[in-house]
Amino acid sequence: MIIDRYSVWMICLENDPRREMVLPSWSKYTVNRFNAITPKTRSLVDVKLNFSDNKFTDWKGKVPFSEEEKSSFTSHVLLWKKCAEQDETFCIIEEDVKLRSPLPAMKEPALVAIATRRIDDYTPTPAAGYIVQPWVAKKMYDYFVATQRLITYNVDHHIDTRINPRYRNKYLCAYQIEGESAIARS
Repeated sequence: MIIDRYSVWMICLENDPRREMVLPSWSKYTVNRFNAITPKTRSLVDVKLNFSDNKFTDWKGKVPFSEEEKSSFTSHVLLWKKCAEQDETFCIIEEDVKLRSPLPAMKEPALVAIATRRIDDYTPTPAAGYIVQPWVAKKMYDYFVATQRLITYNVDHHIDTRINPRYRNKYLCAYQIEGESAIARS
């Protein structure tokens, strides 16, 4: 079975000007807006996640988890839940991701990164943009919510470790525009 229809969801804040900068590149798709969870709204969400006080990074070792990172992670988890409930393949993007070529038709992979950090870079930045099938979204949601696993890495790491290495760079079709994330500024 070839998957070539996606429900596109953009995680963004209400008044983020970068959303308007990238939306024209997505004009062939209906882009649904998902109101980003922020440090101020995270306590209002009914999904509780078990964050460690610190996270691990490849370059700095153990560092504190910021409230913005916890909020971003929570936004992704809520979209995984929606993906599983709606039983549709989702393309999840953050507010600063610009499409450079059409979304790919996929035959096999259940989770693929589609975004890079910059236009001239071909290293995936998984949480910025990815395609996820509902059964994988359910597994990821259950892994963090139902089992209350201790979260010790950021959301990029958790998505990246679930991508089949064979497909790591195969479906890159979008990139992040320059500038700090609006969610990080909230």
